[in-house]
Amino acid sequence: MIALPARYADLAWPDFAQLDPARTVVLFPVGAIEQHGPHLPLSVDALLVEALAEAALARAEPGLPLLVLPTCPFGKSDEHRDYPGTLTLSASTLEALWSEIGASVARTGLRKLLILNGHGGQVATAQLVARALRIGHGLFVAQCLWPQLGLPDGVLPEAELRFGIHGGALETADLARAAFESIAFQIKDALDALQRDAGVPLGVLHADGGPTASQFLMQLTADLTGAELHVATMPDCSALGAVLAGQHGLGLHRGAENPASMPPAENVYQPSRAPEAIARLCAHWHHAVRQTLLPST
Repeated sequence: MIALPARYADLAWPDFAQLDPARTVVLFPVGAIEQHGPHLPLSVDALLVEALAEAALARAEPGLPLLVLPTCPFGKSDEHRDYPGTLTLSASTLEALWSEIGASVARTGLRKLLILNGHGGQVATAQLVARALRIGHGLFVAQCLWPQLGLPDGVLPEAELRFGIHGGALETADLARAAFESIAFQIKDALDALQRDAGVPLGVLHADGGPTASQFLMQLTADLTGAELHVATMPDCSALGAVLAGQHGLGLHRGAENPASMPPAENVYQPSRAPEAIARLCAHWHHAVRQTLLPST
């Protein structure tokens, strides 16, 4: 039996006979390559829907009949074509592309498709495709622009929610979160390698520096590593310690009591997630890393 949920492209062709057509949902993330201001990459729309799809895979209950198609990064972005770097398809080309992908899904015998859209400029295209696939192939197709999934109350000011719809605080924060997640997973990978090489289990972690200002990053690091994480409230604690040690070596401090008299101040982050949940998150992270690696020659 195949393990669900799964990525559509990871299945072999005989696997589709094991799926329940009445229950299986195929998720199709679609984005765009277009300008998002001077501070964000062109790939924001594609990156966000792909991140949401990966989050769905990581958080879904085992056995949930969900398949995630590869993200379609190109969209209809003609309203941004005057900005260098923007890539756009015509409405007719995009409609044909999505329709043929949907028709291919229908030929497998599956009957449910969800288009997760990252770009507001192609909502009408998604609606047309959904209707055509229902009429022509009997697919039940829903389409959703990702901000329609909702936000916690008070997460952003009302004015920002109303006017910051493109390259604003929300998309910027989402990209920053994705970057912080990448940092935390890389820290775990590095620490795992050190433990394997040293043969010594991980005890307590200590951290300082600029990234410690992110409580999200610190908590995620504690969760992923399963270790208690002590974070100095002074971001440059290590640098200050090096300076004080140097001054003491030069005789600028008459005794050890001066630096030693500084009371330690730190925040402590405890692991808070179940090991099974962390294992699923790490498995999806490693899959994403493998997808980026070029085959050896």
